[in-house]
Amino acid sequence: MVFDVGLLLGFVFSPESPRFLAKKGRWDECRRNLARLRGCAPDSGEINTEMDEVRIKAEQELEQGDVSWKELFSTHDRIAWRVLIGVGVQIGQQITGINFFFSYGQQFAQTAGLNNPCE
Repeated sequence: MVFDVGLLLGFVFSPESPRFLAKKGRWDECRRNLARLRGCAPDSGEINTEMDEVRIKAEQELEQGDVSWKELFSTHDRIAWRVLIGVGVQIGQQITGINFFFSYGQQFAQTAGLNNPCE
């Protein structure tokens, strides 16, 4: 439970994402948070360059328009099928436990007494 409380406090006190702030049109806060994350002065050249990139990307996203959750399950361009495949693969990985073997398989085999787990 201590970990949960620490995670909650970290979440509450973490700064907003600069890209989120840009999307909301809060450019001054965007610049300050970006400078804070990069460890630079808000008026540095590095921040100015990245702010230009953020501004261009935010404008592109606004041009694309809003999307809804309904579009995620749309049959247009087989989007729903693609979503189901992606979700199915993730569920399959969790159910089979394959992530464990990719991450800890060698250590597990050595702990079990296998000197060379490849044999």
